[in-house]
Amino acid sequence: MANMKTKFLDWELEYPITNGSGPFSTTANDLINLGNSNIGFITTKTITFSKRKGNTFPRIYIGDGFTLNSEGLPNPGYKKMIDNLKEIRTKTKKKIIASLGPFNIHEIEPMINEFEPYVDGFELNLSCPNVNGGKTTAANKPIVEWMDMFKDFTSKKTIVKLPPYLETGALEEMAEIVIKTRIGAIGTINSLGNALVIKGKKPVLANTWGGMAGKSIKPIGLGNVHRFYKFFKDMGAKIEIIGVGGISTGQDAFEYLLAGANVVGVSSAYMLDKKEIFTNITSELNAILDKEGYSDVSQVIGKLETK
Repeated sequence: MANMKTKFLDWELEYPITNGSGPFSTTANDLINLGNSNIGFITTKTITFSKRKGNTFPRIYIGDGFTLNSEGLPNPGYKKMIDNLKEIRTKTKKKIIASLGPFNIHEIEPMINEFEPYVDGFELNLSCPNVNGGKTTAANKPIVEWMDMFKDFTSKKTIVKLPPYLETGALEEMAEIVIKTRIGAIGTINSLGNALVIKGKKPVLANTWGGMAGKSIKPIGLGNVHRFYKFFKDMGAKIEIIGVGGISTGQDAFEYLLAGANVVGVSSAYMLDKKEIFTNITSELNAILDKEGYSDVSQVIGKLETK
């Protein structure tokens, strides 16, 4: 059997997989279940400074090969989340990433200060399309200050969660910002905003628009991962990548690794099958590595054959 262990942010991980920040990653029981699954590290639900109920129901729709959501980051707020992190910290040896969703730059430091004793790193979510009108993700340059502050406030591992880029110029501009601000890794891609599904004469979501995720966005996810990988490599930058978007099988994970992801993140598929999904993906990935003649998962990363 191939060796599934891998390095990410200088951590030794048992598996090259994590849960994407999102469903079933908020409560203490959620986090305990993740700690007992076949993942390399745990990512929490994106936590905001204040408690959020989220958007009006219905806010999730399961389509044919995709999901649509407009949850709006429902979470208990960072003060309550500390209790959950304290509990999971004593019940798992796996690394824990706290995903943060500040609405202004003044919220970043207090959240980091409170969380730091209980987590191993932080993800800065700058790409949720369902809050603040998506304005945080509307342009690259205004968020440089956010990323600088984020990195300066903690000595722990840092990840920035990015939106999908449909234009190469915008992606490369963000890649330059990531290098400049010394972020350790990126997570790409988040869901595609401004998606609309109509049933009868009405939108299926109360909020009308939502973020599109699931199998249908996989080609965009793969494309973003590979472009970031190539850009970082060409620039000599050691920025690592969590590849996210439409991953539900070992083959999906294998393709993301080929495209340049160091680790893959599973979100929508975990929402639909939270009991078996990580076991199935790691088992299938292991079988693919054996079939393709790889003895170690690290041998696959970035080995997309383009000629």
